[in-house]
Amino acid sequence: MKITIHSPRQFRIHRLRWGALLVIALCWLPAGCRREVVWSGAAFSKSGDTLRLASEEPFCGCLDLVNISHEPVYIRSRVTLGENDWKPIERGGEVMAPGQELKERFDWAGLDARDVFLLDAWSADGKPLRIRDVIRMNGYGWPFEPCDISKCKVGKLFLNTGGVHHR
Repeated sequence: MKITIHSPRQFRIHRLRWGALLVIALCWLPAGCRREVVWSGAAFSKSGDTLRLASEEPFCGCLDLVNISHEPVYIRSRVTLGENDWKPIERGGEVMAPGQELKERFDWAGLDARDVFLLDAWSADGKPLRIRDVIRMNGYGWPFEPCDISKCKVGKLFLNTGGVHHR
């Protein structure tokens, strides 16, 4: 396509159009790219006090835990959400007998890239335990799958905040 410019006014108009297109393209480019790293998976904290969970949106994982201690262990679930300034909100809990296995579905936790579920462990008399010392994680269902066909169901830990907040 050949563009003929007949006057300085037409040249300025042509240059302004191309400049406007360039500005629009440069403004759109960062908006189309995610600037935050989205963490997903299941991992014990460095201290071993908590287990952190989140699947890849819009999929679900299947958490598989076993109580390896000789005592009952209370597992508490919390979620940290950007809409609540990442203050942990309690979601649910489950008492696991010695040797008991627990399989439960979890989703992506929330709309923000940093939203995650946190699990911690407590003894029968209310003392905090290092979850890594009393619970073995056999798996977390990676690669993640659509939530509606997941083998695991939502249980007493209620690890389904992302699905609730999904728009």
